[in-house]
Amino acid sequence: MTELQEAVSFHASNAIASLRKQRRYANVVYLSLKNSPFDKAVYFGASLAVPFPASSHSP
Repeated sequence: MTELQEAVSFHASNAIASLRKQRRYANVVYLSLKNSPFDKAVYFGASLAVPFPASSHSP
């Protein structure tokens, strides 16, 4: 797994745990990635929204 995949997985897991603790539901996952505009690499930004067919909740 790449460093980026690990970071996305880590933050998604934390967000899911927080939602479950609050007994909340989710019907879409929104992911936004950007590198720093001050980085020497070419600036990159992308986003993706993945809707679920129905709100999900698992205890």
